[in-house]
Amino acid sequence: MHNKNKIYLDTSAYLKAHLDERGSDNVNSILDLTTQGSRTKIYISYWVIGEAIAVIDHKYRSRRDVLISTILKLVVDAKPNINVVSVNQNLIKQTIEYISKYHVSADDALHLCTANKFRCNYFIAADSHFMNLRLSNLQVINVQDNRVINNLLNNLE
Repeated sequence: MHNKNKIYLDTSAYLKAHLDERGSDNVNSILDLTTQGSRTKIYISYWVIGEAIAVIDHKYRSRRDVLISTILKLVVDAKPNINVVSVNQNLIKQTIEYISKYHVSADDALHLCTANKFRCNYFIAADSHFMNLRLSNLQVINVQDNRVINNLLNNLE
């Protein structure tokens, strides 16, 4: 059975769960779905975790240790509906197709491949370059667009 409630969080969206900035409330609302007995499943990769830690390390030195430990806590205390998935050699090989087809960076291609591998229906991001992508099986959603996020949340509840 194909679950229609699979969401992949790109690093740009996932970071908002740990920072107070535009779109943070939307990411937290999406993550809250996993604790309400919902059938919604959230996917992030260990690559997201690594990228998030790198951003924190470079931009948020004063709160670095607290933010990094919060990010790593997700890996240790993962909820049943939040899946932190590994990146493997086959997934990395598949990025070549995405890079050439969609003209994205290797990192972005890896996120798209991971979302595709786990048959996610939604790809949540804050990076504007994702918003112009037209993917047949994956709806790209801007985490900063309150109207679209509210529609998504209503459909998933």
